[in-house]
Amino acid sequence: MAYIEYRQRGKKRLWSFSIRERSKSLLHKSGFKTKREAKIEAEKVLHKLNTGSVLSSSMTLSELYNEWLDLKILPSNRSVVTKKKISHEKEGHRKVIWK
Repeated sequence: MAYIEYRQRGKKRLWSFSIRERSKSLLHKSGFKTKREAKIEAEKVLHKLNTGSVLSSSMTLSELYNEWLDLKILPSNRSVVTKKKISHEKEGHRKVIWK
C-alpha cells in the first residue's frame, strides 16, 4: 500500500510517498512538487511490483544484460545491423561490445 504525505524540509514544501508491506518499508521517494506527481509515481511503482517486473537484487550482470536485450533492443524498430552491433553472439554467448 502506498502512503502519500506532505512534508516541509527547510524552506521547501514537498510531497513524498512510501510503499509498505505490513511493517516492512519497501520504498520511499520524495521531492514531488504536487500530490498528483507523487500519486502517479507511486502507482507506477505499485504496478511494477504487482506485475513482477522489478529486478532482483541477486541478479547477475549477465542476467540483467540478457533481460535488457530481450525487452529493449530485440523488439525495437532498430535496423538489423544496429541490433547485431549491440548484441554480438559468439559461440552461443552474448558479448557486450563497447564503443
